[in-house]
Amino acid sequence: MNYKNFEIRLTEAKIPRQDRQGRTIECDGFIIEIFTHDSETPVDVFNAAVGYELLENSIDEAEQLVKDYIDVEEKKFGITSDFVL
Repeated sequence: MNYKNFEIRLTEAKIPRQDRQGRTIECDGFIIEIFTHDSETPVDVFNAAVGYELLENSIDEAEQLVKDYIDVEEKKFGITSDFVL
């Protein structure tokens, strides 16, 4: 997926999280990698789990999370959407 000047790769995965009793559980989710268009080295990598960062196990939900994240963190990456590669 592309958004602004970034390429986003979403990979389905089992994501470890702690439940309310402190036990480690595996949740459905995604590993999210964000790249600039001119690099194979990600500028950020994180994961999102259903029931924690995601409301449901859907690619649309994960894509919206990444768009929101990029909108907030864009300046941290040192690239703005006005920059054309």
